[in-house]
Amino acid sequence: MKSVYLDAQTSIEIVSNDNSVSEYIIDYNSFKQYRKEIEELLKSSLDEKQIEPSKRGKIYKNITCINRTSFEDILRSLWKNISLNLDDTSISLFVNSRNSLVHRGKFSCQIIKEKDCTFSNEPIKEYLFLVNILDKTILKILGYNGSYYNYYKRLNDII
Repeated sequence: MKSVYLDAQTSIEIVSNDNSVSEYIIDYNSFKQYRKEIEELLKSSLDEKQIEPSKRGKIYKNITCINRTSFEDILRSLWKNISLNLDDTSISLFVNSRNSLVHRGKFSCQIIKEKDCTFSNEPIKEYLFLVNILDKTILKILGYNGSYYNYYKRLNDII
């Protein structure tokens, strides 16, 4: 969905739309011109902190990542453009859960301390929460404005 949304943003000419986003914050080719300068600034700081060369090299490889629009910013733009109103807590939970799944291969409730977990260390709750947000998003994109079965709210009926 993220990829399709970004492709749609770049394929149409948007006139002064604060909601438009792209994969990169600064045009990719323009940013490449700044790369050496950024690397030099980082090198100076990392040398000063005595970070070993092999680790510095790995950091330099990732410099272009600092120019990428965050997943959260892309989703916020999508949801704003389709007029899907989600509260900040839901957005944060969704993004943190997705990031945990993508980068660690585990639900966030399996990683953080149980007392700090919104989903009570139960992956099914977290999964159904994610599905609910995706359902709302897809239904909104399709223009649906009726009721639907919210599995997250009906969790106790399922298990």
